[in-house]
Amino acid sequence: MAQTKRLDVARESYILLTICLLDLAATVWLLVTERAVEGNPIMSYYVEQGWDSLIAAKILLVVFPLFIAEWGRRHRPRFVRRMLRFAIAAYIGIYALAFTNTDIMARTRRPVTDAVHEIHGKASAATYYPLEDSYRPLSAKPRQ
Repeated sequence: MAQTKRLDVARESYILLTICLLDLAATVWLLVTERAVEGNPIMSYYVEQGWDSLIAAKILLVVFPLFIAEWGRRHRPRFVRRMLRFAIAAYIGIYALAFTNTDIMARTRRPVTDAVHEIHGKASAATYYPLEDSYRPLSAKPRQ
């Protein structure tokens, strides 16, 4: 009877993949609702190319390093597990810091006018809702 190889992926890899997929969903939601802009200049390029490019780039930039980590785990399992745990803590910490230092969820939208703007090279008539006080930290005093 032929012995089958079982794909044994570390729990930390699954956790990191889940965090990254949630980040992808949050990024798409924030961009679609115009509550944020992509701050990473590399990812900003992919946003300009379209949603499929952004999603493909984000997934590739998560799956490829996880693949390398899983390969390395065969040779140095303790080291890789520690690095994955560090990556999880760093990702959550940076993400929490980004959300606590901005008022992304509290921003208000006010309709201005019906405007024509371009979406991926096509003109589209829509109501434009600019953000008020964008990128103002919660701790900052309101402008007068």
